[in-house]
Amino acid sequence: MRHTMRLYLVALVALSLVAVGCSQAAPAPTPTKAAAQPAKAAEPTKAAAPQATAAPAKKVDYPTKGKVLNIIVPYAAGGGGDLTGRLLAASLEKELGITVEVLNKAGGGGQVGITELAKAKPDGYTIGFTNMPHTIPVYLDPERKAAFGRKDLQPLANVVSDPVAIIAKKGGPYNTLKDLVEAAKTNPKKVKITGSGLLNPSHIATLLLQKEAGVEFSYVVYDQQGEQRAALLGGHMDAEAGPVSEIAQSVKAGDCIALAVLDKEESKYLPGAKTADAQGFKVNVASARGVSAPAAVPKEIIELLDKAIGKVMDLEDTKKKQDELMLVPRYMNTAAYTAYWDGLEKDVQPLIELSKQK
Repeated sequence: MRHTMRLYLVALVALSLVAVGCSQAAPAPTPTKAAAQPAKAAEPTKAAAPQATAAPAKKVDYPTKGKVLNIIVPYAAGGGGDLTGRLLAASLEKELGITVEVLNKAGGGGQVGITELAKAKPDGYTIGFTNMPHTIPVYLDPERKAAFGRKDLQPLANVVSDPVAIIAKKGGPYNTLKDLVEAAKTNPKKVKITGSGLLNPSHIATLLLQKEAGVEFSYVVYDQQGEQRAALLGGHMDAEAGPVSEIAQSVKAGDCIALAVLDKEESKYLPGAKTADAQGFKVNVASARGVSAPAAVPKEIIELLDKAIGKVMDLEDTKKKQDELMLVPRYMNTAAYTAYWDGLEKDVQPLIELSKQK
C-alpha cells in the first residue's frame, strides 16, 4: 500500500484485538502512507435476492475421506478476517467430516492470498476469503498488476458482516462524531484518522464521511493494527476507523470511546454508541466477509459447499461463537453473493482512477 488514494464507495451489506493502556503517551510509530481526499458518495447497494437454480446437481464423490479442505485467509493471523476463517473452518470440519485447515497468506492488501486462491487446483479442496469491498480494487486497478480477474473466481457464500466504527482516545477532545467533524472544518487535513489500509472499509468510511460532512481528514495507514492503536492512544492520531470486532475491546477496557457506528443499527458490542445516521451523517460501511473458490470448480461441488456453509452458519453453536467474536451473521448463498459482488464491481470500476487524483 504505497500510494495515496481518494475514493468514494457504495456502503456495504448491512455487512488483532489490541488493548493498549493509555495512561502515558507512546512514541509515534512510523506510518507507511497517508491518504485523504473525499470522493463522490452514493446510496448503499443491497445484495440481490437469491436466484433459482436450474436442475438439481448430479451426485459427486465429494468430500473424499482423508482429503483436506484448505481455507485461504489473505490476511495475517489475529484479525477479524482470520477469526472469521477459523470459525468457519471448525464448523465445516464437523459438517463435512474431513480436516479443514486455515492458511494465512497475507500480503498486498489481500492480493497474495487471493492470487493463490485463483490459481489453486479446481478440485473443491481449496477455497478462500474474498472480502468486500477490498477484493475488487485488487484486480480492477491496473497498477496492482493482479495475476487474476473476476472470471478466475467463483463466489461461494458470504458469512458475516463487520460494521466499521470510529473511535477516539478516552479523555481526549472528541466525545462525538460531530466533535471530530467540527475540528476538521476548522483545520482541514489536520485531523488524523488512522486505519489498516487503503481502499478497505476503514478508508472508505473515512472518505464517505468526508464527502457527507464536507470536510477533509488526513488518513494515515500503519503496517500493523497494533501500531495504529498505539498511535491513537499515544495522542498521535485523533481517531481510528476499524471493524467493530477489532476495536470493541479497547472501548470495553475504557481506553477509547466510540464516536459512531457506521451501520443502520447500533451495535450491541458498543453499547451507547450512536450510529452515524443518528448523528446526521448518512454513512454505512461494513466488511462483508465471503468465501470463493477457483472458477473451474464443478458446479456440483460449489452447490454442495454452499449448502454446507449455509447449514453451519445457521447452527446455534456457530452463532454463539460469532457472538463471542463480536461478528454479525449475514449469510448470502452463492446466487445472492454473486449478484452482490457483480453489482458492487460495476460501481467500483469507474472510481479507480478517480481515487488516485491529487
